[in-house]
Amino acid sequence: MLEHALKYAASGKSVFPCWERDETEAEYQARLSTMPEDKRAAAKRWEAKNPRVAGGFKAATTDESKILFWWQRWPDAAIGCPTGPALGAWVLDVDLPKIPGEPDGRDTLARLEADHGALPATVTQRTGSGGEQRFFKWSPDGPEIKNTGSKIGPKLDTRGAGGYVIMPPSLHPAGNRYAWTSNGVELAEAPAWLIELILVKPTPEPRMERQASTRTATGYGRAALEAEASKVASAPQGQRNGTLNAAAYSLGQLVAGGVLDQGEVESALLDAANAAGLTDGEARATIRSGMTAGEKEPRAAPTPAPKPVSRNCDSDTCDSCDSWQELEPLTVDTGSRPYPLDALPTNIRAAVAAVIGYVQCPPALAAMSALSVLSLVGQGMANVRRGPRLEGPCSLFLLGLGESGERKTTCDTAFVAPIRLWQGHKQDEASPRVIAHAADVRSWEAERRGIEEALKNAAKAGKPTDELRARMRCVESDRPQAPRIPRLFYSDVTIERLRAKLAEVWPSAGLVTAEGGIVFGAHAMNADNIMRTMGAINVLWDGGRLEVDRVTNGDLVVESARLTVSLFVQPDVIQTFMDKNAALARGSGWLARALLAHPESTQGNRPFQDAPDDCPPIAAFHARLSHMLDAMPLPNAAGGLDLPLLDLSPEAKRIWVDFYNAIEVELRAGGEFADVKDVASKTADNAARMACLFHLFETGPHGQIGESHLEGAAAIAAWHLYEARRFFGEIALPPELNAAVKLDEWLRRYCRTNGVPAVPTRDVARLGPYRVRPEKTFHAAMEVLKGLGRARLTRDGRRKLVQVNPALLGGGR
Repeated sequence: MLEHALKYAASGKSVFPCWERDETEAEYQARLSTMPEDKRAAAKRWEAKNPRVAGGFKAATTDESKILFWWQRWPDAAIGCPTGPALGAWVLDVDLPKIPGEPDGRDTLARLEADHGALPATVTQRTGSGGEQRFFKWSPDGPEIKNTGSKIGPKLDTRGAGGYVIMPPSLHPAGNRYAWTSNGVELAEAPAWLIELILVKPTPEPRMERQASTRTATGYGRAALEAEASKVASAPQGQRNGTLNAAAYSLGQLVAGGVLDQGEVESALLDAANAAGLTDGEARATIRSGMTAGEKEPRAAPTPAPKPVSRNCDSDTCDSCDSWQELEPLTVDTGSRPYPLDALPTNIRAAVAAVIGYVQCPPALAAMSALSVLSLVGQGMANVRRGPRLEGPCSLFLLGLGESGERKTTCDTAFVAPIRLWQGHKQDEASPRVIAHAADVRSWEAERRGIEEALKNAAKAGKPTDELRARMRCVESDRPQAPRIPRLFYSDVTIERLRAKLAEVWPSAGLVTAEGGIVFGAHAMNADNIMRTMGAINVLWDGGRLEVDRVTNGDLVVESARLTVSLFVQPDVIQTFMDKNAALARGSGWLARALLAHPESTQGNRPFQDAPDDCPPIAAFHARLSHMLDAMPLPNAAGGLDLPLLDLSPEAKRIWVDFYNAIEVELRAGGEFADVKDVASKTADNAARMACLFHLFETGPHGQIGESHLEGAAAIAAWHLYEARRFFGEIALPPELNAAVKLDEWLRRYCRTNGVPAVPTRDVARLGPYRVRPEKTFHAAMEVLKGLGRARLTRDGRRKLVQVNPALLGGGR
């Protein structure tokens, strides 16, 4: 987004950053914690399209340095642009219905054009919600166009002096980008009739009083009135006026159709609007506008249809029945929470956001790639101390789950470049020492063979061998030692081989692969070796002593070897592994140490785009990582690492203790984490490790770990804890219910993304979750969903569809 913001600024358009999504509860609570207590009560959660900066649109600028600062801090921020004199244009905003029954701005505009004449072609953009915004020339000498809401008709707004719009290619919360649709078209002047409609002062409406009903509502009308009033009363901030307008429009139709009394409707809606937090003044205008529009399209109560014999339709023949059995929940929470990107330190967050932007991968995968390389470097720089006798490595174990094609390898590649360059440089640097060592070994072997031959001959001749034995002992103790050359990456390796490499080559490394099936399906994970493998990895995570048995040259003992693990595994692979080894994997504590994630896929929503030639946030991340690599200490004489200890600051320690205690309380029977005690008991440890890595990245191996780093690390560790709870909850399900969970999640996402109530079964077979694609598995899962009233099979002519219960998509039952 930075590139586009700079382009707008270069063309003279002032810009400022806006929220590209709603502020999460975690972000809101974090912001509240930084505010004075007397300000917190008035602070509301930010919503998508709200300005991210103090001063709002008045802070807009063309200053490149300020724009760089903003978008490096918030890489995905939407681009706001003030309308009116600053832009030289005002905007006609044509909105679409947000909820069923709401007017359509396109219909309103079509009626106006039929009455007054067509609008001229002008610069136009499609908004992220699917509406459009038409830009018209601002006349310095003409009347001032201000912001209006539905003044000239339902769902037709204007943005002029004192307003702003979001500019392409900003991302809308619905997942769509704003886009220009008028390539080559010049900015036009608005026709006089449109200006007149905007400027005309409305005739004052008589004061709306709460009136008694003059007509008895029908049962249908009463139900409709109660339902709409309930929607209005519970509407969240940012949707209150829209919900009120839609309700007034829908009920206005029934008033005109003789189903409801106007006074009763107005009074009920006014009460509901007050309950939602709107003042009488705000609500009256909206109610009047919506009802006036609705009364132009009268609607009578529908004729009651005969009740069906059964509310549970035949799954293969019903294609039109609207009745559903009582909706029942699945037994687990199937949704992944949004990854807390804002918890990452600024420069790490900027790099992760840049990778998400061009790779178009799930945010969690990009963040985990960044954390894995940070762990790989940081583990060789310092240890973290949480308290007396509570110290250890800052290594992380990360386990991501997802289907092939999620671009995890691309994510890893984006972050590891400086490590591979550094490793290659060190190998080139050591080349003369390698050659010299090879020569020394040959000389040593020749000398050893000579002494051995002399010993044999002396023994045969009966001559004394004491001097020769002493020389042999001396030679054996003088065996040339291979130079230590850093090797940080391993993928397809046995645990025995990995341990030997840590002891003999370099004591800090990573088991990193986007093809985790290599590890989970390997010899090391078979029934005979799995306990030894998991035990060895646990010892390395804990920072324990590394003991390597060797057939020749004696055993090795290495203190402070370090290992990072970063694996990406397909769900079917981990499912098979867990089916066979769940008790061992959890009983050994191996999986408990891992930061688990199974984020929602982005496949199907990734239009092609080139990677940027130059990306400052990633370049900055690489530069800092290179500096950290150069600062890593060399192994000691025994082959281990002598690392400094980093302590938590008093403030950070307080936060860590609170975090630890908050988790501990939920381990009790019936607690939130009672079913994942093993994972939860390691979560605070992982938070301290991550905070140490953040400190090393921003400060280096000195000083104390601050509270901001601990807070961010705790938020991320907590996110992974919830992911682990979700993962183990699904693993424990019977196969048919597990498949139903995946199918239910995918069906709802498909319908919301495409705006449809049903999914062709061929799309499920082509695009659905892999484990549900086999016909037998699909039908077993559908039986579960049908029994719970969540989905059912139906037909549309020859097409076979999966119909989703409208209640799951935000619609009525």
